Amino acid sequence: MKTTNPIAALFGRSPFGPTQEHMRLVQSAVVQLPALVEALGTADASDITSRQDAIRAPVPQASALAREIRLHLPRSLFMPVDRRDLLELLDRQEWIGREVRAIADLPLQHAMRLPTELHTALLNLTRSATATCQQATAIVDEIDELIETGFRGPEATRVETMIQTLDRLAAETDAQLPVLARDLFTPIDDANQGDALPPATLQLMHQLVRALGELANRAARIGDHLLPLIAR
Repeated sequence: MKTTNPIAALFGRSPFGPTQEHMRLVQSAVVQLPALVEALGTADASDITSRQDAIRAPVPQASALAREIRLHLPRSLFMPVDRRDLLELLDRQEWIGREVRAIADLPLQHAMRLPTELHTALLNLTRSATATCQQATAIVDEIDELIETGFRGPEATRVETMIQTLDRLAAETDAQLPVLARDLFTPIDDANQGDALPPATLQLMHQLVRALGELANRAARIGDHLLPLIAR
């Protein structure tokens, strides 16, 4: 009885289809980060755990798909893109997946409730990093159109503009990092919160801030990889 490999079938339609699906799976985890950070505003350990579980849920499927892509990617794509370029794109997408998983694995249940101003700044950073990843996903979704036009013409120009937007979003995220890092060490002006964040909470928030910045940085590297392909 003849069997059909679903990954091979996808490659039959487009060598980029499974890679695009992988990026969508990664983004389905990333998009849930703001809800996790919102939960830090109440320090509800049960809610935080639930949010982290939701973020982790798509990651194994994304990892399994990445393995299948590497196993079944045709040696010759007959496309204006080298096989190595596609695998490098997949690597960069996996970096984002690993970063979001690392955030979900932080023991944030042990953090105390954050003061309002600090929590708002952290939530803004999270939304900014999430938007950066969303833009990277949108760019990956355009690859089929780029192939059809030979990486030339109006579609290539449009994707170049999208990459410029990606770079701007990443820069906006990066600009928030030193301000938020400084605020973490600023005494809290809240009678109900005490003079400063406890050391354990401070360490967790510092790790979270750095990870969110790295998440946006990883997303920007998607554009860094694709732009030279358009310029060839």
